[in-house]
Amino acid sequence: EIHPNQDPRVINGQGTIALELLEQQPGLDAVICSIGGGGLIGGIATYIKETDPKIKVIGAEPEAARSAYLSKKAGELVKNPPNTPVHTIADSVKSSLGATTYPIVHKYVDDCFTVNEDEIEQATRFVMERSKQVIEPGCGVAVAVATSKAFYDKHPDVKNVGVIMCGGNLDLDNLPWLRAKKR
Repeated sequence: EIHPNQDPRVINGQGTIALELLEQQPGLDAVICSIGGGGLIGGIATYIKETDPKIKVIGAEPEAARSAYLSKKAGELVKNPPNTPVHTIADSVKSSLGATTYPIVHKYVDDCFTVNEDEIEQATRFVMERSKQVIEPGCGVAVAVATSKAFYDKHPDVKNVGVIMCGGNLDLDNLPWLRAKKR
């Protein structure tokens, strides 16, 4: 069985996203990636930091599922509360870091930010309306951080930012702005 975010082969494979990003967009100061179980950001952060350590790797999480944010702050693995439902529209990133991904995130991810549900919704909708790309709210988490005042206040030196926009699995009937119109 291959675990979707704790298997080293999956993590290494996801690191190839960073290879392609840095080849296609040289000169980045930071890369922002949503975090759930940590496999995607783990692979991306490992490649970036081993290739060009001056590039900042920034994690993005929903406030309702902030395992990486709390883990970075505590200096140890902190999981989302067990047996407690996590309520977020960003369901693809509501899992916790695991035993394989926590050490990678601890070592290679420079900072983590959280965003609320309104920010996730606005960012997801913005990308869909303006760039005509279908993204899931889990991806909208990274966009929300990339467009937040908090990120630039804390990292004023960052000018060129890459945002990992990975994931288009969404249920149109559950998008908040469409659900509101049905009422």
